[in-house]
Amino acid sequence: MSLTAEKIRSAEELQALVAEGNAEFEAIAASGKEATAEQVIAWVAKNFSADAIAVACSMADAVLPHIVSTQIENVDVLFLETGYHFAETHATRNEVARALPIRVVDVLPKQTVAEQDAQYGEKLYERDPGLCCQLRKVDPLTASLKGYELWFTGVRRDESPTRANTPLIGWDEKNGLIKVNPTVGWGLMLGVMAILGMPPFGVFASEFLILTTAMREQPWAAPFLFLALGVAFASILIRVLPMVFGDTSLKPLAHPPALIPVFVHLLLGLALGLYIPPYLNGWYVQAAALLGG
Repeated sequence: MSLTAEKIRSAEELQALVAEGNAEFEAIAASGKEATAEQVIAWVAKNFSADAIAVACSMADAVLPHIVSTQIENVDVLFLETGYHFAETHATRNEVARALPIRVVDVLPKQTVAEQDAQYGEKLYERDPGLCCQLRKVDPLTASLKGYELWFTGVRRDESPTRANTPLIGWDEKNGLIKVNPTVGWGLMLGVMAILGMPPFGVFASEFLILTTAMREQPWAAPFLFLALGVAFASILIRVLPMVFGDTSLKPLAHPPALIPVFVHLLLGLALGLYIPPYLNGWYVQAAALLGG
């Protein structure tokens, strides 16, 4: 919905809030854990009304609108309608508008694609991508941000060297408002998963190949390899998860989780990896033949 110019606080007031927020998050970082996205959004909810907040989203995914809307409802989600989106992107935009307690605002360029083609020629994005981006993304977004005090972005530090030191909150000098990047640290989690070779990263294929080869050639070694990989994954994730997500604010379950069924299924899966009964193997062969035609 945005605010009128009279209701927007001065740059000095907003910059003072940035300083306060950074001091609060630095105190959290002093404990060895960066503030989580949940904590950052809670700080925003405490200091700003929904009308003063915008969320920039390309609709490549709905992570940012979702995590913001869990604490701040009815915020404006700015969707840059460039005129070049795939049908799937529009489908995501429509589903986000339907499913989340937010308002999707289509941010339009001054010219339609046809008008731009008439002035600059067709396929400007191929001949001069910088100008095309300026006309269809940068300028419309800059104009639409004038009615807000703060905007959320999905910038992550792992995206490029220039973003490696992106703060959680900062002052956007160009647009004259506060810029909040609650998911800047999520790249750490993706990096750890890639280093460990966890799905969906390609290195996982080599680990899976080692396990399947062991099951086929040296079945007795498979449980030890499985256990070693599990210990390696768990030991690293135990250290990294608190760094990325922080301490949970959720209440513990009233009763302990039932872990016996989980371990029973794991043991059954491991047993089938070591030995498949002939009748079950026959079923698999028949199923494979049916699927393969």
